[in-house]
Amino acid sequence: MEKILAFIDESGDPKFNEGASDRIEFSSILIEESKEPNIIEDLEKIRSELNLTEFKSSRIRTEKRRIEILKKLDLVDFKFINLSIDKRKVYGKWKLNPKVFYKYAQKILHTELHRLYENRSVTIDKFGNEQYQQSLKEYLEDNLQLSLFGDTINIGSAKNNVLIQIADLYAGTNRLLTKGKFVHSKEIVDLLSKKELHILVWPNDFQRFILKNIKNEQDKKIAEISISYAERYIHNNKANPDFKHRIMILEYLLFQVKYVNANNYTYSNELIDWLKENKINYSDEDFRKEIMGALRDDGVVIASSRKGLKIPMSEQELNEYWNYTSGRYLTIMRRLKETYNTLNASALGKLKIFESSEFDIHREFFKLLDK
Repeated sequence: MEKILAFIDESGDPKFNEGASDRIEFSSILIEESKEPNIIEDLEKIRSELNLTEFKSSRIRTEKRRIEILKKLDLVDFKFINLSIDKRKVYGKWKLNPKVFYKYAQKILHTELHRLYENRSVTIDKFGNEQYQQSLKEYLEDNLQLSLFGDTINIGSAKNNVLIQIADLYAGTNRLLTKGKFVHSKEIVDLLSKKELHILVWPNDFQRFILKNIKNEQDKKIAEISISYAERYIHNNKANPDFKHRIMILEYLLFQVKYVNANNYTYSNELIDWLKENKINYSDEDFRKEIMGALRDDGVVIASSRKGLKIPMSEQELNEYWNYTSGRYLTIMRRLKETYNTLNASALGKLKIFESSEFDIHREFFKLLDK
């Protein structure tokens, strides 16, 4: 198959502070390598004919002008794939580090290009300083193991590359479309559709990207039950303000397994920090009792281990949870038994506290530990 050239730019920003965009859209313009000279020539002719300095979306002042440009571009031989991200649905530490979030967003699009085109070269518009550009390039190469395939990732500049400008135009048009900025939106949608191969939406569908990749049927059943019960808990209690903090944490944990990495654990301090970002303060003890304890009391399945907390997706994760929890409990009970033995022996069995009915279950447990 002929080599595919991809040119990527985005519209919107990766920040999460007040005033940042609600969405960020990435477009990847796709052409066959042998056609690049002719396509560039066609684009330059259109640019000159329409008296454009650049094809960038932000330079187009009216909807009428945008439609005119899109109609001209419909005659040029290229296609595009779009990645659409609703930042309002994003949770996690990315909110504190937009540059890390930007890298992950690029990874989503590059993973799709890697899946579709075995032989390709990708050019990304500059973002950040030279050091960041290099770190982005290395991050994508490492995550996609490009050294094994001989594919290339280049950092370009929209100012000097008309195809990156086209990516900017389509990304910007898609973002404005989602914001409802066009009167003649149907006409614009029709023009985009002629060039669009497909749109990636992230956060994406759990069923498609998680369950289908679980090969073990037992693990798949555990994942389905754990996810569906957590989602049902959120649905049933969303309207009750008393459940707000628990639901926030559950949504965070669901987001990690559904949209980030199904194998990742999250430390409790990260969850407590997430609440603090939303001006909600919990001590470690109160968090364990009022959030995690309450969720588990209501039957929500949340596994824990030395690696942290997560919605379990496999039998192994459940086993780690059982072993971790029972190991801690057994240690506590052994220590309690030693305390009981010491006090009871020192008092020659005369401490009546240990004869109380409250300690019946403890005495039975101590007998089991003696076996």
